[in-house]
Amino acid sequence: MRSLVFVGNKAFASSQLAGVIALTASDAARRVALIGDVLGAVVRCGNPALVSIDRARLVIYYRRRGFPDVQVDTLVQRAARTMDLKFVIREGRATTIDTLRVVGVERIAERDRIVRGLPIARGQPFDQYLLEQSRDTLRRRLADVGFPFAQVLLATDVMAGTAPDTTRRTAVVEFSVRPGPLVTIDKVLVQVVPREGRAQEIPSDVVRSLIGLTPGQRFQQSDVERATRALYLTDAYQQVRIEPRLRDSVSSLADSARVDVMVNIAERFMHSRTLSAGFGTLDCFRTQLQYTDRNLLSRARRLEVTGRLSKIGIGRPVDFEGADGLCSAVANGKDPYSDRLNYYVGATLRPPVGPGGLRIPEFTLYSEVRGEYQAYRRTTSIGAIASVTLQAARRLPVTLAYDLSFGRTEAQPALFCSVLNRCAPEDRRVFETTRRLAVLGANFSRDRTDDPINPRNGSFTRLAIRHASSLTLSDSAFKFSSAVLDASKFWGLAFGATLAVRLQLGAVFGSSDRLVPPQERLYAGGPTTVRGFRQNELGPVAYVVSPDTTVIAQPFIRRALPGDSIFTYEVNPAVQPFRVVPVGGNTVAVGNVELRLRSPFLPNLLQWNLFADFGQVWSRGGNDASLRNSTLRTTPGVGARIYSPIGVIRLDVGYNNYAPRAGAAYFNELPRANGDQALLCVSPGNTIVAREITETVQDGNTTRTITRIVQDAYGSCRGSYSPNRNRGALGPFTFFFAIGQAF
Repeated sequence: MRSLVFVGNKAFASSQLAGVIALTASDAARRVALIGDVLGAVVRCGNPALVSIDRARLVIYYRRRGFPDVQVDTLVQRAARTMDLKFVIREGRATTIDTLRVVGVERIAERDRIVRGLPIARGQPFDQYLLEQSRDTLRRRLADVGFPFAQVLLATDVMAGTAPDTTRRTAVVEFSVRPGPLVTIDKVLVQVVPREGRAQEIPSDVVRSLIGLTPGQRFQQSDVERATRALYLTDAYQQVRIEPRLRDSVSSLADSARVDVMVNIAERFMHSRTLSAGFGTLDCFRTQLQYTDRNLLSRARRLEVTGRLSKIGIGRPVDFEGADGLCSAVANGKDPYSDRLNYYVGATLRPPVGPGGLRIPEFTLYSEVRGEYQAYRRTTSIGAIASVTLQAARRLPVTLAYDLSFGRTEAQPALFCSVLNRCAPEDRRVFETTRRLAVLGANFSRDRTDDPINPRNGSFTRLAIRHASSLTLSDSAFKFSSAVLDASKFWGLAFGATLAVRLQLGAVFGSSDRLVPPQERLYAGGPTTVRGFRQNELGPVAYVVSPDTTVIAQPFIRRALPGDSIFTYEVNPAVQPFRVVPVGGNTVAVGNVELRLRSPFLPNLLQWNLFADFGQVWSRGGNDASLRNSTLRTTPGVGARIYSPIGVIRLDVGYNNYAPRAGAAYFNELPRANGDQALLCVSPGNTIVAREITETVQDGNTTRTITRIVQDAYGSCRGSYSPNRNRGALGPFTFFFAIGQAF
């Protein structure tokens, strides 16, 4: 079956009609002889005997949708091994609804709510599918106002036109409602099917409190659906069915009745353990173990205990020889924050969700060490999070959280100096010592996608707001507010293609950047933002240079000033940096446009992507123009997706032809005997005064004298250093390997 074409269809799209019939065109790869066999593309046989049957299916479909005069012809072209099929459709005039009535609801108080906005309406085609849908809608609305035993009868009358207007066709539609008794709840009966060999584990009184149905209240179908959802959200039941039972002594013609609500549930395993493992070029080997108790203290409370390790192989004390060749994070010492094992140990207690959708505050106690590539390492000795989730509107959950932690942040001295203006070791200790950080946050999310893994239609929006100050009991050294908006939209196109668009905007506000901790700054660049830049390297950067170079004989230039051993110190512009330090910013804008194409070869396994990413990170109010001003960067690219049991495996290649961004250049001396690490500004053209200091160092039984270079007065280090661009064949390209879609 090489091709399938519809001609003359105006009321319905070709893709809609293709779903009605049995014959389907093969994948594009099958159109080339033998190639499809090799690549495994899906073949669909063109059975000539099905052509007449599919023609009848189309005729029946059109007539049920309100087109009684439809005519369908077929054109079949057959070759030795292929068949092309064309359906030629003459739709004719549609029968329209002239009169639409709903009777029998006159005495119901919610009459307007019941009949408003039905799927079928006056003036529309006489569509039998929509008529049945409208009847179901009426039943559903009646059950939601206390009439669960209502009957809805459908009567129709189709009238053909009379001379001279013989083409006119109209229909009269009447829904006749027999509402039955107005129902209130008499008893709530719980029937539990426990696991084989076990007694009932969650008591019936707990079940009743979760569903929120009480004797004496009016029966409403929406309450039953919320109760069903509340039980499923405990994750303790594999089957839930809630339904009313009308007593035999009550007549269906009575004005009112009392019913028993039957709650039939089947319990599942209450305890589970999950072990997972993975690999990434930045995290190296990682693993996670999670234990879940779904019925803590027999009250349907959920307890999750999670342990997570990353940097296995490259982080002390679980590093081993050869891991550097697999994991790029610490290759050549590029990321000093991957030399220690990262971990997370936490326990979360979640009370069950009530029928109103309000989650009683859940509590998490945790300890962790985590690093952001080349930027910082955050060590939290102990932290606690209290949060509550509520439904602000339909499909708009809101999570309010309070995060209190005691920790410290290690970052490059170059970051502290260039962004926070804390250059001296004693100034950096504000962040490097354990301090209290208390953040109040709110997260709004709205998910209207059709697939959480690979959406083709719909939208997703998330807004995260965070605030820390003395009002939240945070240390006086930390004061900031931030907001990040992330919105995505998806459109399904022909041939299985998808157009995906995403926009991310964020800003951090504070009385001073000096009060914003590094882990709360905004970063961009990497596999989920702008893929033409390496992780976190879009936006303001600083550079760390090293005297250990074999390319330039004199990596630093010294210019004498009047006085004894006083001079300025700057890097030779030809020297390449030893390390790029992303310093982040307080404003970020990121956009992505991605065309996801179903592969003609192995379509169930492969997807090809064309994308263009743009974005920038800025530091508003900074003294250095290199941190404050820059235009948006745009990087195109291509990618491939492989669908696997562990998720979407993604390979992206971004093209970046921009020159490296100018930034401040620094040189870190070796740590002194007291642990301090001197920081020198070596940006070209800087005027910061340096001097030589002679110190006596005791090394075992040996005493030696060394000379160090220090800068006594720290000021703004000019962002005047711009390394040379990589001129190699692969220089403009950035490669990413990841799991999951970019957004």
